Amino acid sequence: MGMTAPLELDEKFAFITTMRSYYENHIPFLNLGTVLKKEPSDYWVCIQPRCDCVRITSTRVFPFLPLTSTESGKKFRFVLQDNGQHIRMSLSEKLYQVKLLEFSSNGKSAINAENKEGHYYFRDTNNNEYKWLGELRTDQSQRLVHQFATAVSRIGLNESEWLRLWAERG
Repeated sequence: MGMTAPLELDEKFAFITTMRSYYENHIPFLNLGTVLKKEPSDYWVCIQPRCDCVRITSTRVFPFLPLTSTESGKKFRFVLQDNGQHIRMSLSEKLYQVKLLEFSSNGKSAINAENKEGHYYFRDTNNNEYKWLGELRTDQSQRLVHQFATAVSRIGLNESEWLRLWAERG
């Protein structure tokens, strides 16, 4: 057996500690932390509160933050797995980059994925297809939403640059 490179082990461990594991038949449904891919390379993470992901009777809009594939040596936040490859992803927490997608429950109480050739897919009301890549662990999802809410609720002041810089320096 060949040796596994340390970098590859780090990526595997990062993936395992970030994404939820499923050990039985699991049909994914849209909720907080769901990671989707729209071909060819658009990645999104759902930030809808869990309580708004159930008891859906018709259609519902879900907010998503964009994930961007990151080059080697650049900052990244998550390691995802797509087509057997690990991908380093950065996250944008800017409100103006939130994407709102509408999905139909088709009479079910949640937005469930459909199995197609061994992979799960979601289809929005505009007939766009999104591949399910997994779900962030609960604590990872909560941290992501907390950081997003903190960024969105910041107070923008018009103040002296000199004062702002000294406040940051301590």
